[in-house]
Amino acid sequence: MARVLKTVGAAVVVAIACVGGWLAVAPPGLLKVGDGYAAKIVCSNVFIAGRDGQAVLADDVQAPGHPLLKFISVSVDREKRLVSARIFGFAAPAHAVYRPGLGCANVSDDDLAALAPAVEPSTPDIARSADVSWPDGDKADIDPAVQALIEDGNLAGPGMRAISVVRDGHLIAETYGAGFNRSTPLLGWSMTKSVTSALIGMRVAEGHMDVTRAGLLPEWSGDARAKIRLADLMGMESGLEFNEGYGNVSDVTRMLYLERDMAGFAAAKPATSKPGSTFSYSSGTSTLLSRLWMQSFDDPAAALAYPRDALFLPLGMTSRCSRPMPAAPLSDRPTCMQRRATGRVLRNSCFRTATGRVGGCCLGIMSLSCGRRPRHPAANMARARCGCRRMGFAPAQASFLPMPSGCSGMTGRRSCWCLRFALRSCAWG
Repeated sequence: MARVLKTVGAAVVVAIACVGGWLAVAPPGLLKVGDGYAAKIVCSNVFIAGRDGQAVLADDVQAPGHPLLKFISVSVDREKRLVSARIFGFAAPAHAVYRPGLGCANVSDDDLAALAPAVEPSTPDIARSADVSWPDGDKADIDPAVQALIEDGNLAGPGMRAISVVRDGHLIAETYGAGFNRSTPLLGWSMTKSVTSALIGMRVAEGHMDVTRAGLLPEWSGDARAKIRLADLMGMESGLEFNEGYGNVSDVTRMLYLERDMAGFAAAKPATSKPGSTFSYSSGTSTLLSRLWMQSFDDPAAALAYPRDALFLPLGMTSRCSRPMPAAPLSDRPTCMQRRATGRVLRNSCFRTATGRVGGCCLGIMSLSCGRRPRHPAANMARARCGCRRMGFAPAQASFLPMPSGCSGMTGRRSCWCLRFALRSCAWG
């Protein structure tokens, strides 16, 4: 009997050693994805939002996620501004590094050694009065009924971080979870898709990009992908294969946490349908748009400065940061952290934040709410007003520029990217 127990014990030890060696040398992709995700989320919240790393791991990564995430541990090196994550304490190590002005990014050991130091960009100090109503100042014009509603914990649900309610251009209610306030940066997640769309629209208006252009990438020449236009990507109708599922190793999690060239990975996906015929939500598409947007500049440094100088600062938004990634310097994933919108209303601006109007027209998510692309420019204008109303705004009057080429005549497809260019300025009641 003793001999049997010794044999079984030895077999168990050998099995554990083999499994440990396998996890250390060739861990499964799912474990790498989990560690990469944990490192990135903790890095952004520690070095940008100023939160405690272990609290972020427990509340933001482990509590709502895959059961395996509970076995991940993280270490924070504040001197190097580096977060490392390892599952079971040793397996599938992943790293995320913070660089001032550029945010946090997942990096490999080789990338970490090659990273050049980043310099914190200078940001003008915009004086804001506590006695002037938002968005020109910091004062909230509280509606007691709405305030009571959003402070109801049963309605807000567990894990609530921030709720802001904007009505007719005024902040009428706001509440924040424990440890958060109106100055706490929060991850932008896929709201950054709308920022990317706005930036591309600005480059189109400047004549540096063309929504009707096809033959976008050299690797697409000679096959059906050569017919994909910028408009098709903007409408997420490229026809490219892409699995957006989370919780396992899919196209989107592989792109974000296992691939060094994210845009290259998305570009290599095959076409599964005709461009412009099928809507398919894809973060790979947004990454491709980021690459194309970056290529519209001669100088990469100018591209990195453009969102701040051309969009955010003119709107009075000083707290955002966008994370560059390999081959895609402005992707839509957890890249954008910004405080509650503090932009000054600009009548000729074409941008609106998630928390309210910071400018005078419908764009991004608001325009996407319109549904299907209408046939004629006049119908586009009507749909634009429809989109404004759906988001709780009623334009008193509106002025429009002529529709760009490629907008008219597009029917029977989802999204309203044309509206981003149709609307130029609105006078709001």
